Amino acid sequence: MSQVKLIRWSGLLLIVSGVLFLVWWILLGVLLPSTEKGMQLVNLVLDKDWLGVNVIGLIGSLLLPLGLIGLYAKQYEKIGIPGFIGFILTFIGSILYTCVQFGETFTWPLIAAHAPVLLGVKGPMLANSAFFLAYIVMGILFVIGFILISIVSIIAAVLPRIASIFLLIGAILFGAGMFLPLVLRTIGMTLFAIALCWLGIAIYKGVKIKKSVPMPGI
Repeated sequence: MSQVKLIRWSGLLLIVSGVLFLVWWILLGVLLPSTEKGMQLVNLVLDKDWLGVNVIGLIGSLLLPLGLIGLYAKQYEKIGIPGFIGFILTFIGSILYTCVQFGETFTWPLIAAHAPVLLGVKGPMLANSAFFLAYIVMGILFVIGFILISIVSIIAAVLPRIASIFLLIGAILFGAGMFLPLVLRTIGMTLFAIALCWLGIAIYKGVKIKKSVPMPGI
């Protein structure tokens, strides 16, 4: 596969990732309303819709690192070393986020069914310092990486600047969601998903596939 085709496919994956993230977040609010009075995490995890809804988010997170390849490759000549550092941090942070999504999707229901005390807000798992630190490291890499690559993208102006601004704000609000009200995290996810789709479309349309011209006499 040529570099041009790879970038275009990466753009498409970025679009799909953004759509899946948005659908996932909407379904979370509709089918798994965590704002219900007295609703506990264990009850949410044991809900019949938990697996199906979160698989959508998991697939979106799986496709995100692949889409980031095109986001970097499309503008690597303009964003230099800061852009490369941002790409690496974002790529690693996205992979770690996928690992978190996988655990929450498939492991948490088992824990909720057989050892529900572990998922309590003050339970041994969520209160464990190492477990909490892993979440913090993932969030820091995710947010700092997206901040850096968004800023250099805005400066380079290879891709739509407004989309890069959406990506910047969305990544901050969503990535730091555990410390922010749900409404701000929802705004963050919405901007983040829109930015992924917008940038993916720009990447796909902005890469021209050149038709090979046969050499004379061949």
